[in-house]
Amino acid sequence: YYDAYLNDLLDRLEARDLASRSLLVIVSDHGDRVKASSATNYRVPLLIVGQTVCPGMDESFRSHLDLQSIVISCLSGDAMPAPRSRVYVVGSTERWVYGVISGGGQHLFLDDVTGRVLSHCGSLDPSEVQEGFQTTLDEFGIRFGR
Repeated sequence: YYDAYLNDLLDRLEARDLASRSLLVIVSDHGDRVKASSATNYRVPLLIVGQTVCPGMDESFRSHLDLQSIVISCLSGDAMPAPRSRVYVVGSTERWVYGVISGGGQHLFLDDVTGRVLSHCGSLDPSEVQEGFQTTLDEFGIRFGR
């Protein structure tokens, strides 16, 4: 489905002589909603295609929060944003979970209702993850309104 959609988009850009002036930022959806407590579910590929974008691959640990800086980097040649040490995440609507994934591969996911640990790898402390997640929510609320 996506292949046909993308090829149709490219054909239309070329037909209108816009392909050489277009920047395509292609972001995948997260994985299986049923696996909301699986860290691999949050690995989201990103593809940026454009006339001035240099080919390359970067596997550093970043977040959707870095998307603007990543695109600017691709267009300007400036340095990529620094990799993150950790990212707080919220699971799918299938099952409300939240947690943290670290750049080093550790992760911990908690059930939003019970607080029960659903998945973990490494030595992250559930109470510290809960506190850090709540702090992040509070800071978001202060910055953008409740």
